[in-house]
Amino acid sequence: RSMVEYHDILWDIGYAKTWEEANVHLGTLYSESPPIEDFFVWRDLRVMDECHWYGWFIDYWMEGGLMRDIFTHKITTPEHRNMLMMPTVYTRAELNYDLVVGADTVVTPSYDPHCANGDVSDGCEPAAVISAEKLRDY
Repeated sequence: RSMVEYHDILWDIGYAKTWEEANVHLGTLYSESPPIEDFFVWRDLRVMDECHWYGWFIDYWMEGGLMRDIFTHKITTPEHRNMLMMPTVYTRAELNYDLVVGADTVVTPSYDPHCANGDVSDGCEPAAVISAEKLRDY
């Protein structure tokens, strides 16, 4: 159900790619339900990539900001990671790990500069791990 809800929010904001675009549609957020057919189209195009992003996000925090490729989970370079952080600039094909980094390249692990330089209070590590299932009062 969470992917349906996530899609519904994206639909409400017109599948915005920038904060400015999303902000224009904030007044329509949660105002109506999109047709289920729209969800099916989005699901078939995007859901696996969204799952990769979600897994990458968890890995990022659990590994202290270690730079990994979103789609392969291989350790990546700062240049490739910077490209990954601009998904509206590059296509998925242009972000391909083997193309950008190289299939046989040995990559030295590096960390997000915000983590390495202490820009994030208490570092890029989880402060707590919460089980959503146990938050519900059945």
